[in-house]
Amino acid sequence: MNTNRSLFLGIVIAVVIALVAFMAFRSSRAPEAVQSPDTTQTTGTTTGQTASSTTVGGVTITGPGTIEMVDSGGTKIPTPSLTRPITFSADVSAEIKTYLTGKEQDLIAQLKKAPTRTDLWLQLGLYRKQAGDYTGAAEAWTYVAKVAPTEMRTTAYADLGDLYMNFVHDNAKAEVNFKAAVALTPKYVQGYHDLFNLYHYTLKDDIKAAAILKAGLKANPNNTELLEVQKQFQAGK
Repeated sequence: MNTNRSLFLGIVIAVVIALVAFMAFRSSRAPEAVQSPDTTQTTGTTTGQTASSTTVGGVTITGPGTIEMVDSGGTKIPTPSLTRPITFSADVSAEIKTYLTGKEQDLIAQLKKAPTRTDLWLQLGLYRKQAGDYTGAAEAWTYVAKVAPTEMRTTAYADLGDLYMNFVHDNAKAEVNFKAAVALTPKYVQGYHDLFNLYHYTLKDDIKAAAILKAGLKANPNNTELLEVQKQFQAGK
């Protein structure tokens, strides 16, 4: 029994270390902080029995209190369902399933109290990806990409690009999301690097690969990372 418990604890610790390492890696890919103040604005009031809506800090409360997020274009974006089953790919071990189930359940409990917290949705997408639930991860990150402040939206687009390029293998969607990341935050150097990798290594399109490096260096003059990629790319031609 003690041997089994020690083995289980060892596996859990290994999973935690792997997740921490992944988060550190993702932080290195995250965009630089940008100014994106959360403006509070009231767009309506409630009078008598007439249904109306009030928008505060990007959250619209309609009638008796239905909560919806509003994107920058004024379109109401409902939060994803919190009743989605927790699912795993076939290669996930029982021990890791137990660990990730606990993590997802904790986030879902928090989201039921604060359904528009995009930081929690961003994290839930990460755990779903670890579980092999790529559809669920994409659902969470797509929501964040639509409604969160600029920096978090950029991270969500980058996570979606990585998901589609390296796990789902949908290159068209990977390109769309990586492009959205750099369009939103032109200083996001890793986004240009990711697009270069997609064009050069996956799509074998060196015309686009050269063009994205040029665009990246125009937005980030003399950036050492992009200059080194460009140098190696030109040397390999």
